[in-house]
Amino acid sequence: MSIPITLVPLPLIDLPPITRFRRWLYRWSLIIRRYVWECVLVLITLAVLDSAIHLYRIAPTDQKLTLIGILLGTAATLLLVLVAIVELWRISRTASADLIFRLTSRFFEPHHRILVSLIEGDYLQLEAREPIHHSYFLVLEEKILETSLHQEIKNLLLSKKAYSVQEIDDFLGQFEDLAALEKQNTLDVRLIYSAFSLYMDEIWKSEAIQDYIELSRTQSADFFEGFETLIKKCKAFRT
Repeated sequence: MSIPITLVPLPLIDLPPITRFRRWLYRWSLIIRRYVWECVLVLITLAVLDSAIHLYRIAPTDQKLTLIGILLGTAATLLLVLVAIVELWRISRTASADLIFRLTSRFFEPHHRILVSLIEGDYLQLEAREPIHHSYFLVLEEKILETSLHQEIKNLLLSKKAYSVQEIDDFLGQFEDLAALEKQNTLDVRLIYSAFSLYMDEIWKSEAIQDYIELSRTQSADFFEGFETLIKKCKAFRT
């Protein structure tokens, strides 16, 4: 027996003016920061053209042809530079897309998928030990068995009883890599937001992960600072 389903369209969210302005300002700041040298070149081009036009107006008649030649030569050179910049921009976009594809492929490897499910389901518990690198994450077997998940999925989540902090470091280190690439302008925060923001939020909010970060920051205050900064940038981009 089929049950009729009525689809109700979601209402459009009317953002407050200040929120829309902040989003607009933030996105333009990203564009300016990423294409700062292109902006400088455009300004130089406009300044050169303005100076050339001014010189043409005040130059004697017999020198105007020479100035026209100089002006045309300058314009042609700047045009070639702009064409080169556009081509480099296209190459950069292609390279960024390829890089984000490889990073997402690595992130969604089978053993990482299991970790994501364990973290999102709050099925991990930090067991702190001294020294810290002897600590580990215990898989909460009873909590998993009590869920309504399919038995095969339960078996997959219970394939290991515990995870070392080194394994978690390797997993979370992917977000540190993303933060470093974004800081160097190799990757745009918009690409990172589209591909990873949902997972980053859930992982960062995990009680077990927060316990581990808090414990580790007793020895190193900047532990996974890049990950935290990247999450804040993604939230600023979203809001």
